[in-house]
Amino acid sequence: MQARPKLIVFDIIETVMSLETLRPRFEAVGLPPETLELWFASGLRDAFAIAAAGGFRPFAEVLRGVLGQIAPGATEEQSATIVGGMAELRPHEEAQPALKMLASAGFRLVALSNGAAATTRKLLRDGGLEGFFERVGSVDDAQASKPRPEVYRTLLQACDVAPEDACMVAAHAWDVNGAKAAGLTGVFIARGQRYPAATMAAPDIAAETLVEAAEALSLLPHR
Repeated sequence: MQARPKLIVFDIIETVMSLETLRPRFEAVGLPPETLELWFASGLRDAFAIAAAGGFRPFAEVLRGVLGQIAPGATEEQSATIVGGMAELRPHEEAQPALKMLASAGFRLVALSNGAAATTRKLLRDGGLEGFFERVGSVDDAQASKPRPEVYRTLLQACDVAPEDACMVAAHAWDVNGAKAAGLTGVFIARGQRYPAATMAAPDIAAETLVEAAEALSLLPHR
């Protein structure tokens, strides 16, 4: 990345919002706390598989289906409690200072989530972050799940920004790789993870936290 982008696109779940508030919900229905990671990763896997076959299902629907596989004994009420918790996630502590830094530096910020736009807006509003984003994009807009290229391009078209003038910020290597395949640059938020650079397009910026990423982006020269 040689110059600063005009638009910064943020993944939301796990990048801006933490899944940790869901963990007690799994324990409350008698599931091990580590089921959280298996459930979410399995939901992403199934969403990817559906998208690869040319189909689309809302992510909440996919997550409900996966929960039925992982915890077949869960009641409808228990399943609703877990999946409904996706609308009550809280931001990572670093999210607000990072977004504030980028907004102060004059960047345009937008959100792009595999979840529904209404749910994402609620998360951002409840977390005190809604005012930082000029637009909230969803996979529903393209009727395809990330990392399909049309998801990123649909959002950029709505923002009237070319792919080369935008970057994707995500805590998921698959999201960074998908954005780069669509022509964007990529910023990877590691939080202790290693990026699979041997198999995926390397990020243009790799940072441990959102604040570190914001600092690096703010230092980029203008075009």
